[in-house]
Amino acid sequence: RLTRILGLSVFLFLVACEEDPINVDDRTQWLGAWVCNETSGDFAPQSYTITVYEGVQLDEITITGLHNEGTSWTIDANVYNRQLQIPSQTVDGLTISGSGSINSTGEQVNMTFTFNDGTGADNVVAYWTR
Repeated sequence: RLTRILGLSVFLFLVACEEDPINVDDRTQWLGAWVCNETSGDFAPQSYTITVYEGVQLDEITITGLHNEGTSWTIDANVYNRQLQIPSQTVDGLTISGSGSINSTGEQVNMTFTFNDGTGADNVVAYWTR
């Protein structure tokens, strides 16, 4: 009986001493400069550079220059693992929403987004490469 108590005590001690799981920042794989290639949409084909920065929240990124709007035009998106979600937002009178995913090597993003400058929706298919 003493052996069982000692065994249980050792087990509980080891479980109590386990380290907490490491939190992985999903944003890391998205950060940096990308070349965005629009393959479908009102202005396709077009190619331009965008930059992705860490956002304020742990699941948030900031994208500059999407839809070839220049580096001062920034939008926010949320990421979870390899998924990207651009919630509907209006910045400088331009409305955008969309989604995408990054491949397993972190070298390409496939996405679709809807862009509206007030004259109607532009449904865009694009991919980013490093």
